[in-house]
Amino acid sequence: MPRAHVRVANVQGDLVLLDLATDDYLCLSRHDAAPVWPALRAKGSDGPVLQELVAAHLMQQVPSTSTPWAASPPSTAVDMPAGVQARVRAGDVAAMAVATLKTLWDLSGRGSRRWLKAVARPAKEASVSDAAVFEIATRFQHMRCFFPRTGRCFVHSAMLRYVLESHAIGCKWVFGVQTHPFEAHCWVEARGAVLNDSAEHINWYTVIARF
Repeated sequence: MPRAHVRVANVQGDLVLLDLATDDYLCLSRHDAAPVWPALRAKGSDGPVLQELVAAHLMQQVPSTSTPWAASPPSTAVDMPAGVQARVRAGDVAAMAVATLKTLWDLSGRGSRRWLKAVARPAKEASVSDAAVFEIATRFQHMRCFFPRTGRCFVHSAMLRYVLESHAIGCKWVFGVQTHPFEAHCWVEARGAVLNDSAEHINWYTVIARF
């Protein structure tokens, strides 16, 4: 079984592990991953690859009666409605600045432990309409050009989450992976829609984690 700080995805037989303790990904081809899948399903397995994963503290041996690992379900988020009208307000700039500072602080050599703790905080859902949520996300996208170094998916997803949090709007931070070539990506979903990407693009990825 994967350890508590590890997330796993099955990408057409390839095995991808996300180590939240080190912010690292590990990808195994379907051939190398073959003996690992039974262990993930708590059916018992052995072999040098599995032993190396156990030694690296990515996997752990558990009794066969343990609950087997289950893959994260695929994203069902759709695009936001087209033509959302949103004019940037004075308060948006302040919220964006605070979100930028919080994100930079989270990334200042502290690894995923800090941001994972941050995203684990339960959001107090405000009584906000879906249209208002999409408008806030659109205003966020309009302002991104004024904040340098926010183009990376991880950075602008973290910032968007903080902006939504400032409005007491809950969301999901979703991480996905693909192989051949390997690529990792993340985005934010709320109210059944992807807020900072397109549904077509995120469907290229297999979901490995949600926070």
